[in-house]
Amino acid sequence: MTSNNLGLDPFSLPRRACSPVASADNLYGYLRSLALDTGDELVFDVGRFWSNSQLCLQAPGIRCAVAVYLLFPNRGSRDAFWQATRPSLAIDATVYASRVAAQQQGGGCSMVILFSCTSHLAGPLTYGEVLDAVWHYMGWCPASAEHVRVQPWTLPERTTIEMIPIWDAPGWFEDRAPAFHLWESLGEVSGRGFNAGGADEGKLEEES
Repeated sequence: MTSNNLGLDPFSLPRRACSPVASADNLYGYLRSLALDTGDELVFDVGRFWSNSQLCLQAPGIRCAVAVYLLFPNRGSRDAFWQATRPSLAIDATVYASRVAAQQQGGGCSMVILFSCTSHLAGPLTYGEVLDAVWHYMGWCPASAEHVRVQPWTLPERTTIEMIPIWDAPGWFEDRAPAFHLWESLGEVSGRGFNAGGADEGKLEEES
């Protein structure tokens, strides 16, 4: 297997023939498709990779910010997820949601959580390590009784994680800025920090 200069698994980055088009109600689909179109970021769907122990970011020292895209079956599920998750976020984040008409009851409700670049992951990383770190970003500890009781991660129909190389983050935001204006901003949320037993300090870095 060959890898690009970021040490990313090339088979985790399928290409699409046509560029996606942003609209007010397709937040999840647009951002996920855009991520899959480029070879400079790493993206994967939770629960749809081969093994937790497989390396997804192979190059040592590569620093990446994290974006999480979530698709929900309806507005109620999305609101319940955000109500449960917002108070627990450990890392500063900017959050957007697709605009959904009050009378709309079907699918298409989505949300993106853009975690601060000042709290990033560093390679090499396996899929399992990335997933565990993102759960801790959310303020969820899989080993805790509270995590088992609340289970907010079961509300989305699909969850996609994108890792954005720090050096490329300004261009990433610039390319997507026009689309973000189409969506509802849920604001900037200040993270409450990590509790004891948080993410692996060797993998999660906090810049001073």
